[in-house]
Amino acid sequence: MHGRRASSALFLLLTLLGATPALAAGRTAVFPPRGTNVAEGPLAALGELLADAYGRASGQPVVLPAPAGAAVQPGMSLSAAAGALEADEYLETNVIGLETGMLVTSTRYRRDGAPVYSAQMRAQSAEDLPAVAQRLARALYQRVSPEATRSLDTVTEREARAPNRVASEQVAGFKAFLARPLGATFEPTMGVGFDLRAESGRHFLEFGLGFLVAADNSESRTGYGGLYADFGASYYLTQSEVSPYVGAGLSPRLLLGGELSTVANVAAWGQLGVMFLRTSSTRLYADLRVNQNLLPLRIVTGPDQHDSHFPTELGLHVGLGF
Repeated sequence: MHGRRASSALFLLLTLLGATPALAAGRTAVFPPRGTNVAEGPLAALGELLADAYGRASGQPVVLPAPAGAAVQPGMSLSAAAGALEADEYLETNVIGLETGMLVTSTRYRRDGAPVYSAQMRAQSAEDLPAVAQRLARALYQRVSPEATRSLDTVTEREARAPNRVASEQVAGFKAFLARPLGATFEPTMGVGFDLRAESGRHFLEFGLGFLVAADNSESRTGYGGLYADFGASYYLTQSEVSPYVGAGLSPRLLLGGELSTVANVAAWGQLGVMFLRTSSTRLYADLRVNQNLLPLRIVTGPDQHDSHFPTELGLHVGLGF
């Protein structure tokens, strides 16, 4: 008796486990795409391609566009048609014909009409439709952007083109800074200079010219001043009104000081900064910069004697550009 009960329980458990994947798999209805200024041929092709791609991406059964479209009666909503098809979810796709290409927007819905995820891509021509369908299907199922689903085999014609070159925007202005050499050998310095930034897309080139002076008159430390130039490049981490950036460059300098025997000097620098009011005609920016002297600063310690130093300088730069 107990053996029969155990066998029955085991059979029921295996039946439920076997049924679970089918229940979890669901069913998705792919309705025919709706088009504006688009021929029927590309629309029908896109519907079939999207249905096939979504079935492959999800591993779930799909209702093809033809039977899905036939289930939509006059005055019936797509959610009601999805219910009549016993589909758990459905895809609605709209295509707008542009002067060159098509804009394809596809949205995944639950049966009750609640949206799950939406994605949009541009097809330059009908040749792009297989790639667009594959990437939209994966984007909808995984709920990620179409850019995240791009592969070497699904690059569209538009994406394969070299980006258009845009004219650089020049931001010219002035900046001031305060720098402190590490250690107790040298005094802090401060400076003012002209600063020019030539922007193009997400990066900019930087050119500067100015002077620096010792920030205090300490008797125990060596102070220096002189002229400097800046040459560098930076990259914007975001494309927004307030954009952080990172950059690097070189700063040739002519340094003068009471105890220095060095005149020519070069420092390499790296910076982390923020550009404010990026879309405005007036810019404000601030940089945290680290300078590393590549050539030694020599301090005279006696007749024909000197000590060589390669100080690292930490600085705060604030600028105003127009």
